[in-house]
Amino acid sequence: MNIKKLLSLLLSAAMISAASAVTVFADETYEAEIGGTQYPTLADAVSNADTGDTVKLLNDVSVTGKGIDVVKSITFDFAGKNVTGTAGMAGYGAFNIYGEGVTVTFNGEGSVIDTSGLNYTFYIGDNASIIINSGKYHGSTGGCIFAQLGDVAINGGTFSCNAYRGNCFVLNKLDTNKESCNFVVKGGTFINLDPSANNNENPAENQVADGYKVVSETIGSDTYYTVVKDLGEAVAFTSEEDTSTTAGYFFNVTKAVDEKTTAVATFSADNKTLEKTLDLSSIDGEGSIAFSILLVGAPEGVTGNILYK
Repeated sequence: MNIKKLLSLLLSAAMISAASAVTVFADETYEAEIGGTQYPTLADAVSNADTGDTVKLLNDVSVTGKGIDVVKSITFDFAGKNVTGTAGMAGYGAFNIYGEGVTVTFNGEGSVIDTSGLNYTFYIGDNASIIINSGKYHGSTGGCIFAQLGDVAINGGTFSCNAYRGNCFVLNKLDTNKESCNFVVKGGTFINLDPSANNNENPAENQVADGYKVVSETIGSDTYYTVVKDLGEAVAFTSEEDTSTTAGYFFNVTKAVDEKTTAVATFSADNKTLEKTLDLSSIDGEGSIAFSILLVGAPEGVTGNILYK
């Protein structure tokens, strides 16, 4: 082969390889994208977003200074990535949501964790609103979600913060504006704060929506409060007894459109409790399923509660 031609081919291959390497490196430096357009920082993406856009994280992000201001109605998709607030953010949030009529939605598994001191994960002001559907959020001693003036809707996620003078300000309002700030909780888990009796407000406030309730679990030194749909008390509508003193109690459980396909029924009778796992996968959308449970001794006053999983 001609030496000049061989050198030319080698040079071309090297240039292609180098270009490919640069492209991969550049992709790794982008923090977010909107509709396939990538931005070097999350702040750049938010600044360029139009109302209705979805900002999707591509890599883990560190937020400094006064955090990221959001003044348009957009959606964040964490896509399994993490946002960490660092030094210099006292008095601000990792995300600061402002503006009359602005609604910002947070989706996707991922997290926002603040490590910077007396500040928040989310700061809501100027009659803005946020909707949180999933994710993990941890605030420093300032708290996790702080509403200066605005509304907060929580449908899912895990929320916590560092304690400050013995209190956990996971959900908190500005005292002078508390009547103009609304928290509506329909899901999620709150560590060391019961949203049905939020004692960060005076008097303590029930921020759980009608039709929902809190179930709690202690893990180590922490108490986890989880908000679930309250289906009320399920009471036996028929019962039978036989010669072996075994009573059969029959229940009916209704499954709503958006509920999951497994439920746990907990029964109490005669100072005894029993759990039964129900498979609701045969119900498509709304519907109901009947089941029975056997309790020895024909106890009276059998009641039960249903928890969807």
